[in-house]
This record gives sequence, structure tokens and C-alpha cells, in this order.
Amino acid sequence: MKLFIAEKPSLARAIADAIGTAKKTQTYIVCSNGDVVTWCFGHLLELAKPDEYTQNKQWSLDELPIIPEKWKKVPNKDSYAQIKAINQLISKLTPSDVIVNAGDPDREGQLLVDEVIENARYKGKVLRLWVQALDKQSMLAALKDLRPNSEYKNLMLSAQYRSYADWLVGMNFTRLFTKKNDANALLPVGRVKTPTLALIYQRYMENKNFKPKDFYVLENNLNINNKGFIKCTLVTKLLKKGIDDENRLIDKQYAQEIAKATSRTKAVISDIKEEQKTELAPLPFSLSKLQKYMSDKYSWKAKQTLDILQKLYEKKLVTYPRTDCEYLPEEQFSQAKTILNIIASKGLFKNAISGCDFTLKHKAWDTSKITAHNAIIPTQDTTALQSLDDYEKTLYETIVKSYILLFYKPFIYKQITISVDISGYPFQSVIKKVMQKGWRSVFGTDEPEVEYPTVKKGDIYISSDTEIKTQQTTPPPLFTDGTIIDAMHHIHKYITDEKAKAILKEKDGIGTEATRATIIEELIKDGYVIRKGKVLEPALPLVENILKAFPNQVKDPVTTARWESMLTEIEKGNRKAIDEFYKEQVNFVTKIVEEIKTSPSIHLDIRGVPEKKNSNYYPKQTNSNKQTKQTPYPKTNKTSYTKSKSASPTSIVCPECGSPLYENKTKTGKPYYRCAKCKSAFWKGSNGQVGQKWNIKLTK
Repeated sequence: MKLFIAEKPSLARAIADAIGTAKKTQTYIVCSNGDVVTWCFGHLLELAKPDEYTQNKQWSLDELPIIPEKWKKVPNKDSYAQIKAINQLISKLTPSDVIVNAGDPDREGQLLVDEVIENARYKGKVLRLWVQALDKQSMLAALKDLRPNSEYKNLMLSAQYRSYADWLVGMNFTRLFTKKNDANALLPVGRVKTPTLALIYQRYMENKNFKPKDFYVLENNLNINNKGFIKCTLVTKLLKKGIDDENRLIDKQYAQEIAKATSRTKAVISDIKEEQKTELAPLPFSLSKLQKYMSDKYSWKAKQTLDILQKLYEKKLVTYPRTDCEYLPEEQFSQAKTILNIIASKGLFKNAISGCDFTLKHKAWDTSKITAHNAIIPTQDTTALQSLDDYEKTLYETIVKSYILLFYKPFIYKQITISVDISGYPFQSVIKKVMQKGWRSVFGTDEPEVEYPTVKKGDIYISSDTEIKTQQTTPPPLFTDGTIIDAMHHIHKYITDEKAKAILKEKDGIGTEATRATIIEELIKDGYVIRKGKVLEPALPLVENILKAFPNQVKDPVTTARWESMLTEIEKGNRKAIDEFYKEQVNFVTKIVEEIKTSPSIHLDIRGVPEKKNSNYYPKQTNSNKQTKQTPYPKTNKTSYTKSKSASPTSIVCPECGSPLYENKTKTGKPYYRCAKCKSAFWKGSNGQVGQKWNIKLTK
């Protein structure tokens, strides 16, 4: 008999459904073959709080740093009954029975079931179920391929030491800075959360302190014997003066001199270079990539995308959501036709799927590039398709479209670069001639073609008046949910220090696919970050003062990214990395604690943060030094908006407040969007996206 311990009830039900269900109880399911399936609710056990080690519920600087000699795990307050039920099932096992770890296919899923098994002091045989999707076909295949759980020990160790590091930094530094704060305000600190806050603050300051500078773009339209025009642009990087370090022409007088010298004079075609370029359809989605896409296109929050994706996964419609991979196993290539034909039979994308060439093997099919999981794709199970709400349908269709495009030919075009010499100044025209539309023709992503007259090297024409276009440099944009997720995932792109950049590998990041969205929401809940429409802004002056008070090592994303890389090494089986990582955490915490304990007090009162519903917490003011219960800011009354009967909900969210938009029409039939929460109104763009905002708000 096998006892399956699943990470959550939905996974347990999927296992039982695949095997066959005979009997259901509140805490387990008996399968038709005699196997039993029980479940966790995420982590049933957690690392004990500091007072379990200090035997003191009052916070004290004298007790810091708290470095447990032996780590303790205790049940979560809501998990006692389920732990008791699992322990009773384990106690009834015979020597011939086995336990199957059915945690999610990632390091946290491995740990949370392993720790339940260890808590029960079970010493028997343990196998591992590793399943990427909950549909019956995927589940049956995984059930036939149960592996020894010991093969995944490194995965568990990586999660275990990640949790130790989070505890050491979070518990010690939160107590440290809270006790050093004479404003009696709680100051939460996190190993990943604080560096993320530093990124958001740094980008905000770069944006607000940015001073735009003029630069000049020179264009000349060559008349090709009255057969058409070729627009040529001055190649500023070839100029010997007047340009900045990004090759922009910034000398206005020099720009005027060039314009005068190149107007209505001889222009010689000095070179023509033709190059054929090929663009494959984009790789399928990882979680980070999908969160960024949904943020950019629909203004979705990162957590919103993850939550809806989790629902699709539990409805067996898509594969595992918390993946950092954009590739697919070659063994699944033959299943693609079946999956898409089943989806087409439900009335989705019939024309697009009928045009698929299932003999085409996109570079996404590469088993060697699979990490713990593959990219997010649809499954064969479409049973729940009719139950989807608008948000779920939008996300599901986005994933299906991405999958469909893998079976279309590449987009191929010829890039023609025409170099023109006008009075000794280099001009250039780059023309794109489409040879094969391929995947770009499927969902309206192809570009309109422009006809150009034919020229050849050595041709001589007369230039037109050279036009000077004054442009301005633009500030780095404020982070959105999508772009901060991307920054956390590809941290090397956002680090300006060249020495620090050299330390980081291209794939180094902070946080994980599973935690990044939660970190954003926690920063907002803590009152450190304010979401304004799509963008994320630091709560000033609080965040500025907090980051000034924190040592660089606490807020440095490079240090955190390097630690994440060390956790990956543990996951790969590098046992030396365990000692190195843990010692570095202990030394780091000890050093910072000793430095701050002897430093002057700080004064940071988070009640200066703009009021956010359910987001800002602070200890009650008291004359006692005891840690007191935290009290939320009072809730504000929200004026609700009643939609008209003709309004229909959409999957697009309001750029102003992030709430759902409803589509309606004016009396003349012109479509527009309106927000039920903040009452902002926007014209509907030609592509269905949010267009220009009205200069009034709807009031009814």
C-alpha cells in the first residue's frame, strides 16, 4: 500500500481521481486499489519563533543575535488536526508499505512534505511523485515513474537552508531595528524584501531626479527620380565630435552646420548591405515572463497573475505555474497535436490551430534546458473550460496562443541597409522587406509593409532639405509589477556598479518564481510601497529614512542574488555550499547586529505613511518597553459605484487604481472603459486596450 502525502487538497484529488476513488473522508481519500491519499495545506510546520529559544516573549537587544544551536519546528496554529491525521495514517503503515512525497515539483514542495514525514519519525521507504500537471494523462504517466525520495534530498536542503537564512535575517533584523527605533514602530526587515525595496526606491529617485537633455536627429528624404523617397538618418556614432557617450548628437550648432551642408546637394549611395534575418516565435512562458506580459498588456498585478494561474492549474488546464523555465521536454513533442486539437474542438482558435504545422520543431523543445519544471503550456484536460471567468479565460487564452505559435514557420525578412554619403556626412536607411510572415500573421502581430524604390551602389541623387528633429532624453520608468519582477529575475541588468555586475551571472536573481509576487504585496502591506495605477512608488520620506538607517549589506541586491546562486549550488548537490552559505548567514547577521547595537538610535514612525487599507501596522503607543499588539490603521469608507445594466466586465484593470474595468458605449455608440471603484473613464483603443483618459470622471 502507498500513502501519498500531497502538498494541497487539489493535488490529492487529482492523484485519487487518476488512481480511482473508493472513499473520501475529511482528512484522506481511499483509492480503489487500496492506496491512501492525504494532504497538507502548504507548510503544516514552521520554524519556531525566537521566544522558543530565548524563553522570553519580550524583545531585547541584549539577546541578539539569536542563532539557534538546533532548529525547532512547530505546527502552524491551524494545522494541528491535519498533522494528527497524517501521523495516525503513518502509524498504521506496515514494513511493506511506502510513503510517497507528493509535494509540488519544486524545492518548497519537497521540504514541506519531507518535514511532515520527519516529524512523524517515519523510517521506512519513501518515494517521490514528480508531476508537472494535474490532468489525468500527466498524472498517470508520473505515477508510473515514482523515484526514490532520496534523489531529491538536495532540493530539500536548498529549501531548508533558505528558510534558515530568511529566519536569521528577518527575525534578528526586525527585532534589532525595531528596538533601536525610538518611535516605537515595528520595522519589518526581510532578506529579499529589503533589497527589493531598495531597487524600487533607487528607480524612483532616478526617475524624479532625472534632468532631460535635448539631442538632435537629422533626417533627409532622398527623391529617387520621382519614383519614391528613401528616408535617411544621420549616423551620429560615426561623427568625431558633438556626441555624448550614447552617441547622441547634443551640439545644436553642429547639427545646424550639418543640416545646412547636407541640404539640396549631391547624395551618393556608398554601400548597400542585404542580410536575411529569422525570428522564431517567442519561447513559451515562465512565471516571471507571464507576469511581466500580463502587467504590460492588461495592467495585472504580479500576484493576480499567479493566483489566477494557480486556479487554472488546479482546474487541470495548464501545467505547473511556479516555473522559471521557458523550454519543453522533447518527449512531449508528440502530444502537442492532440492537446491543440482538443482545444480546437471546444471552439477555441480553430483557424489558428488548423494552420499549425506539427512537423515543425521549435527550439523550445530542448530537454537539456529543462530545470525542475518545463514552461507553462495547456494540458489535454479541457473539462473545466466552460467554468472559467473572464480573468481565467484571458490568461488561459494567452497561454494557448503562445503554444500555438510554436507550430508556425519563422518570421523571415531581408534587412537592407543603404549607406548614403551627403557632403561627407554618413546617412543611413534601414529597410525591412518581409519574405515570410510566418507566426507574425496568426494573431495580428505582423507589421505593415512599406514599398521603397530600388537603388544601387554608386547611384547619385540630390538630397532634400535636411530636417533637424529635437528630441529629449527620457527618465528610467518607474517600476510596475511586471518590470520589478523582471528586475528581480534578471538583477544583473539593473546593477550599475561594474564590479558588482562582474560578480553576478546572467541568471542570478533575488527571490524565486514562487515568492516574488508575494514580496511585492508584503512591501505594500507593510506600508513601504504604494501602488499608483500600474506603477510602484516608495512611501516617502519613510523609505528614504529606513534605507539610510539600514547598512548597505542589508539592502544590497547583489549580496542577496549571490546567496540565491549559492542556494542553487546546494540544489545541484554541492555540499560544500551548505557550510559556506550557512556560515556566511551567521557571520553576516552577527556582524550587523553588533554594529547597530552600539550605534545611535533612529526615529522612524511609520504612521507618516499615506493610509492604505489593511496595509500599515504599528505597535500601540505605550510607556512600557514591552512589545505590544499591532493595530492596523482604521479602514476608510469606499464609495461604491453601481454599474449600468449595459456595462460588461473585462479582464483589463484600471491604470489609475488597479480595479477591473467595465466596457460600455456612449449614446452615439462609441465604446469606452470605466472603473467601478475610482470612476475614471477611458476611450477604448483600436486594439482593445485602454486608450486616452477622459478629462472627467463618471459619477453614475
